[in-house]
Amino acid sequence: MRSIIILFFTLLCTYNINAQSYRSMSEFGTDTIAYMQYNFVERKAQYINQPLSKLLEDYELGLVFNPSKTYPYRTTETARIYRAFVKYPIPPQYKEPHGVLAVYFKTPHLAWLDIYNNMINSDDSDEWAEKLKDCIVSDVELYIAPFGQN
Repeated sequence: MRSIIILFFTLLCTYNINAQSYRSMSEFGTDTIAYMQYNFVERKAQYINQPLSKLLEDYELGLVFNPSKTYPYRTTETARIYRAFVKYPIPPQYKEPHGVLAVYFKTPHLAWLDIYNNMINSDDSDEWAEKLKDCIVSDVELYIAPFGQN
């Protein structure tokens, strides 16, 4: 009986370790949605409370990076970056539909205008990623295209 319990516990631990392992894009063929769902949503515990740079180290798709800012009600308040959308260029080999990761940050959120004004090229995804690399991830969600349709 003791041997069976030990065996069961060992198998359970092995399963949990394997279930949390990162899988490369090559394992998913052209299915970017499955790649993003598995690696960044199902395994989001690997990234929560970690800097954004950890998630971006694993992200294999081409980077298109768009930060989102708050819209303050008072003129004395500062717009802050509270999340970033991590997208990818859409080459023809990727299967549709397309996905976008929404990566939310913990406070304190960075002041959007301060970051924006200190950028060489505000359209450069790599520069945005560099500016926000130390932001701490609070959640990761996957949005699947088409966006904004009812």
